[in-house]
Amino acid sequence: ASFRITATADVLEFNHAARVVKKIKLVGYPCKIFKKTALIKDMFTSDLEIARFEGAAVRTVSGIRGQVKKAAKEEIGNQPKKMGGLPKEGIARCTFEDRILMSDIVFLRAWTQVEVPHFYNPLTTALQPRTNTWQGMKTVAELRREHNLPVPLNKDSLYK
Repeated sequence: ASFRITATADVLEFNHAARVVKKIKLVGYPCKIFKKTALIKDMFTSDLEIARFEGAAVRTVSGIRGQVKKAAKEEIGNQPKKMGGLPKEGIARCTFEDRILMSDIVFLRAWTQVEVPHFYNPLTTALQPRTNTWQGMKTVAELRREHNLPVPLNKDSLYK
């Protein structure tokens, strides 16, 4: 799904920095529940990703709010299955306002920055002398008026 963003504005300074973000929703499920703390699986893929979201607000489907604390390394329920095995990565320890159920689904809403290719064309008309004025591109309406062209009519777009 490709899209374009067009913006017109008054120039206060010459800086083309623009931040475009999109909303992401991470979903996880409890694998072990203590009193108000739970180990959440399938929300993150690595412990490094959990460290990035430490302190982030989480919420269950039933409306219980919580917070991501840290990666569950050697906690109960995250022990290696065989000798010499490593604990599973991506299990987060979260604390909640109330005890959650195993059937609860945990959501984390976050915003991620999207890299957008920029086309930056500043108009420095304020720097030109008043006798030499800059003329921008004509609009479609101005071109139609000059060439006496009617507005194209699509019969499918008419009300019946």
